[in-house]
Amino acid sequence: MAMTDDTKIAIDKGGPLDIRLWGLLGWLMPISLGMGAFGAWPTWLTHGLAGLWAELAAGVIVIGVMVVNGLMVTAAAKLGKYSAAMTFSGSSLLRLIICAVFLAGAWWLFKLEPVPLVVWMSLFYMVGLGCECAWVVRALRKQNNKQR
Repeated sequence: MAMTDDTKIAIDKGGPLDIRLWGLLGWLMPISLGMGAFGAWPTWLTHGLAGLWAELAAGVIVIGVMVVNGLMVTAAAKLGKYSAAMTFSGSSLLRLIICAVFLAGAWWLFKLEPVPLVVWMSLFYMVGLGCECAWVVRALRKQNNKQR
């Protein structure tokens, strides 16, 4: 038996990880909406209505990708903590690439302002990543505390 198998067995002793998508949405939506609302005025002042459209597109794309990733993590969590953690960390680069590809597509399709689009994608992505991390860590801690 390989070391990875031993690690997986030891980590997954507690069974499936109890993590729900609603928990992610509870972190992600209010923080993202608050940040977007707070940044709408400066975006309007610097780039007008076109900047606001770029902000909205970036928010929708990043939040959508984060929610899909959250669905993958919750599905993997049924197999245990190890699977949930590996799905979360393993999808990190892919998640960023998908956001960038969708953003490039939105820029090309809708002729959006590139500067606010990139700035807002970066901001929404960092906030989303932080929310996802908090969501996963909280679920892992909660299950760890139950096992004691």
